[in-house]
Amino acid sequence: MRCACVLGFFIGVFFWNVLCFGQTVSSAELIAKAKDLDGKQVIYSGEVIGDVMNRGDFAWANIHDGANAVGVWLTAEMAAKIRLTGGFKHSGDLVEITGVFNRACIEHGGDMDIHAQSLNLQVPGMPTPHGCDKIKKDLAIKLLGVLIIIWILSLLKLH
Repeated sequence: MRCACVLGFFIGVFFWNVLCFGQTVSSAELIAKAKDLDGKQVIYSGEVIGDVMNRGDFAWANIHDGANAVGVWLTAEMAAKIRLTGGFKHSGDLVEITGVFNRACIEHGGDMDIHAQSLNLQVPGMPTPHGCDKIKKDLAIKLLGVLIIIWILSLLKLH
């Protein structure tokens, strides 16, 4: 009897967390299981990329998990937590979004999106160093040498 109560408690806690707090998903799962996850609370993590587009009291952000990017509709207050977005010069903030997944959001023209309920900053973004490619550098020096030789020959031909 006691064992059954303890087992029942742990099963209840597990299902409570799954039902109330959502499940962690990837973009591939969102795409593959869009029908099953539609309207459900999900947890989605990734890098903020592109621009955060403010729309009054709300904003759009694209979150890329390494495979695909998903549009997230969030409050301007949540968007203010985002410091850097990913691009050529920076890696974006890594965030965890908890929100309601919509496979075809009526409010936003039928696009797939997540309406965020919370945003947690996991890892702040940082500058991405880009060194000079040695092959390109060597090629540029050789082409510059050829250009100088052509220029000198054209000067000699004029005299």
